[in-house]
Amino acid sequence: MLYSIRGRLISKKPFSCVLRVNLTEDSSIDFELTIPLSTFERLKKEGEIELLYIYPTVVKGELIFYGFKTEEDRLLFTRLIKLIGIGPSLAIRLLSGMTAEEILAAISNEDVKALAGIKGVGKKRAERLIFELKGKIPEIGEEEKISKNIEDQAVEALVALGLKPKEAESAVKKVVVTSKELSVEEIIKTALSQIK
Repeated sequence: MLYSIRGRLISKKPFSCVLRVNLTEDSSIDFELTIPLSTFERLKKEGEIELLYIYPTVVKGELIFYGFKTEEDRLLFTRLIKLIGIGPSLAIRLLSGMTAEEILAAISNEDVKALAGIKGVGKKRAERLIFELKGKIPEIGEEEKISKNIEDQAVEALVALGLKPKEAESAVKKVVVTSKELSVEEIIKTALSQIK
């Protein structure tokens, strides 16, 4: 299963974009991706290198690549299309009307009105989404908790090393913004080196 594509953004428009992946100096492949508006709004400029998380699937006999700016959006899309009555088109519409985090918050808070406000969803489908998904998509929330725990640990360690709490929080945030996949130790080391 293909998971992500990194290539040059050849064109972009609401609901679709084209990424060119170079195979050799003389050959390349252009991938046309169907994307939600939330991804379109966060795409880089045409001509720049872009990374998108993808999900290929066959719709009415045609292979379609769905692309997403974040892993969270891709994860939620894969969960949505497994539900009865929620096909890829409606899943893309959902992710166009709200971010993955907003959809999960609406499901968690049983906010039927927010979900029903997205074109094509309606009250009955919104209620079904909440019923089917509440408490069943822990991955995104868990990733956020893990990330926050790592940041909190780094802040506590920096305070123990003599930094003021606000100074420690600011230093950690600066490190995490530039690189998210760091261990607690790496965050602490990088934060200290930037302060000095």
